[in-house]
Amino acid sequence: PETNKQSVTDESLQETLRRVGKATMDEVSDEDLVTYMINEEILFNIDGSNWKGDEGKMFRTQVTKRQSRRCNGTRELFVELHMTDTTNPGFKVEEAHRTSTPVSASWRGAVTLREVIRRAAPNMTCLWDLRELYPSSTERFKAIGKSSGFVVKHKSSPAYFALTVMTALSAFANQTRETPIIMSPEPKSYKDIFKRSDSEQWINACYTEMTTLLDMDTFELVDYDGPRTPLLRSKWVFKLKTDEYGKVIKYKARLVVRGDMQSEDTYDDTFSPTSRSAAMRAVIAIATEEDMELKHFDVTAAFISAFCDRDNIYLAAPPGFEHLVPKGKCLRLRRSLYGLKQASHLYHKKLQCWL
Repeated sequence: PETNKQSVTDESLQETLRRVGKATMDEVSDEDLVTYMINEEILFNIDGSNWKGDEGKMFRTQVTKRQSRRCNGTRELFVELHMTDTTNPGFKVEEAHRTSTPVSASWRGAVTLREVIRRAAPNMTCLWDLRELYPSSTERFKAIGKSSGFVVKHKSSPAYFALTVMTALSAFANQTRETPIIMSPEPKSYKDIFKRSDSEQWINACYTEMTTLLDMDTFELVDYDGPRTPLLRSKWVFKLKTDEYGKVIKYKARLVVRGDMQSEDTYDDTFSPTSRSAAMRAVIAIATEEDMELKHFDVTAAFISAFCDRDNIYLAAPPGFEHLVPKGKCLRLRRSLYGLKQASHLYHKKLQCWL
């Protein structure tokens, strides 16, 4: 019978299972009873005499799904049962019988879930006793969750790559009995470098970048004035450079200023023009029509080539290079640095003068 007990929607699942397990079957609602049977994967026996043609057989049964049906103008709760002959050692889905039965209300003389549970455990004191009907090692029916999955359209697609990686990791785990640890392609911070097997390469990349900055006189040492000299912080950004086959050809590190910490008196204009795709297509079309060759090149440390337009931008010691800045000193930027709000604008002005 229905009671005023809380339903599964009013509390967490674990609290529901604990509360229902301590109660007798008559003290819980149909909804809570079904929730308990499904989540605890309770196995119990049903006499085959309930179905024509199965007299004399005994079936190991498990509640696998809840259903709601309209009967005589009202909604009744039904459950789906998976049943297999008790002589079978396992719970093979393809060999299991499926049937539906109401939980409590008798529908056209059908046997109810409460009735078959009482027959399976006549001496039951609470629902926890149902877990003792079969040992925990007994194989049970495992419901397979629905998933939209993904479609592998081509071997170069990300989905194919993900499928290949998952297959390889699964094979590794099965052979070694160990869970593989996957490192991210690049470190997230300077401290993260020392947790990796390729830490030496990343440290060398940081020293290479810092050497370039020092050679170009990007900053100079000045006295630190305390609160009157607001300091900007910096961080390292790491990137793996690979060829067309995915082989690593360079470990790149770049020192970036925290531009979000800049005050309004440290910059003016921040805009910089960019080429439209239509303009690039026009250039390519003209080169094709005139049978000309197109060449492109990359500017190394592009933003650093421009000088800073302000002399009040101060920088704290970069992570990992605190030893370069003595106590009571700080760095004043002489050149533009990646991350400054006006960095792209200053580089455009420098490129414009050069052209």
